[in-house]
Amino acid sequence: MTLQATNVAERRHAWSAAAGGYTPAPERSAGFIKGPLPLGWMQKAAQMPGKTLQVGLTLWYLSGLQKSKTVKLASKPLAAMGVSRDAKYEALERLRSAGLIAVEQQPGSAPTVTLLVDDD
Repeated sequence: MTLQATNVAERRHAWSAAAGGYTPAPERSAGFIKGPLPLGWMQKAAQMPGKTLQVGLTLWYLSGLQKSKTVKLASKPLAAMGVSRDAKYEALERLRSAGLIAVEQQPGSAPTVTLLVDDD
């Protein structure tokens, strides 16, 4: 007896009281950045060259997901924002120099970044 692999498409359904049964679920959104985002922080990052704002937005996105101001910044979430490995480190240095983040780096691992925000 030979087993054949079959491709089965996953289909999500959700209960609809109006329809009286299950209906195809709406497409999931790609996510969102949890706010509020400090406007002053964003304005400083936006004035910096390169991919600095994209790195900053990714940091805030990860912070919202993890419910922490300190996150590990792997390269994968940055790739979706069009940020290369080199651009990542350049942007982190600019954000650190501006006092917007603190960075801890261990050789061979993703940097740990803490978002610095005035709480006034």
